[in-house]
Amino acid sequence: MIPKVWAKRANILVAGIAIAWAIKSFISYSGCYGGICPEKLAGIWIMLGASVIVLVMTFLPDLPVKQDQGEG
Repeated sequence: MIPKVWAKRANILVAGIAIAWAIKSFISYSGCYGGICPEKLAGIWIMLGASVIVLVMTFLPDLPVKQDQGEG
């Protein structure tokens, strides 16, 4: 929403933190402990997939490219 380069870079940082948090949550909620392995339902997969999609989309910003005028 903010057409500035620093905002796009901050978005990559936030998406990186979100993917790290998603991976940590996926491992902690779906890992086996005490001989009991929980079933991985759709919600945990959607959370992980959505985080990956957000990270990929941060690398595809819609920034206008300024054309160099050069020597005519």
